[in-house]
Amino acid sequence: MLAAPQELAYKLNTEAPRSARSYRGKSSARQKLKILALVLLALLLCFGMTFMTVVNVLMGYKITSIKQEINSLQRENERLQLEVARLRAPERIAAVATEQLGMAEPQAEQICYVPVEADARQMVALQPVVPATEIIAATPQSWLQALSRVLQQWLGSERVARASG
Repeated sequence: MLAAPQELAYKLNTEAPRSARSYRGKSSARQKLKILALVLLALLLCFGMTFMTVVNVLMGYKITSIKQEINSLQRENERLQLEVARLRAPERIAAVATEQLGMAEPQAEQICYVPVEADARQMVALQPVVPATEIIAATPQSWLQALSRVLQQWLGSERVARASG
């Protein structure tokens, strides 16, 4: 057998170099980190979509309740408009005036038509002069209403007399 010098002998090394082993470990850790990041991102997206769906459903409930409130307010508005129309009816106003306020229909001699072009002096001159006692006797009123009418007529005639005189 020939012996080769020790220096030239080929050594079989079954162990991998350290740098390759550390590289595999680093790449494995990086892959695990990337996978973990992707899983966290997917979970975050799932939670975000769930949150948006819940917000959407809550807004739908709010919109439905507001629509119901609008419908009820519209019905109430229609009911109140009918009530206003009923209260403004001329027949009802006449009935309240005669029954509750003691008013009466005017007599033919109490009605005076005024031309459109007439000024204030002409209108006062066209009004029929009715003594206060006739007004009080003609319509049943309280004494306070009768007194106020007499004072209004008395003060009104004084103003006309001073203006014309």
